[in-house]
Amino acid sequence: MDTQRNFVSRIVSKFINEPEYNPLQILVFDLREKLIDNPNVSKLARGAMAVTNILLRFQPKIDVEENHWDSKCSKDERDPFVRRAACADLIADDLLKVMIQARKEAVSRLYRSNE
Repeated sequence: MDTQRNFVSRIVSKFINEPEYNPLQILVFDLREKLIDNPNVSKLARGAMAVTNILLRFQPKIDVEENHWDSKCSKDERDPFVRRAACADLIADDLLKVMIQARKEAVSRLYRSNE
């Protein structure tokens, strides 16, 4: 799950390739985005790999704006897991919204298929 590309090639592509499974692919893709690459957190809080001290020397400075959920973290904190943990409740709310939307769409598909 470290990158979106790996997630798609190693997980999502293994799903049954039938139209009725497309909503499941969309659901897991959306869940991963909210959990790993949430657009509401800074770039420091995205991704699934902790940055080592060696890589920090080569990494450009990333600004964290006040509207980023992880803006209260130390500016020196480079571990995306630690940064996301600081705003876990907000991320959980986003995940719940994805699940609620997926449920609504599933119920709608069921009603349409029974017509």
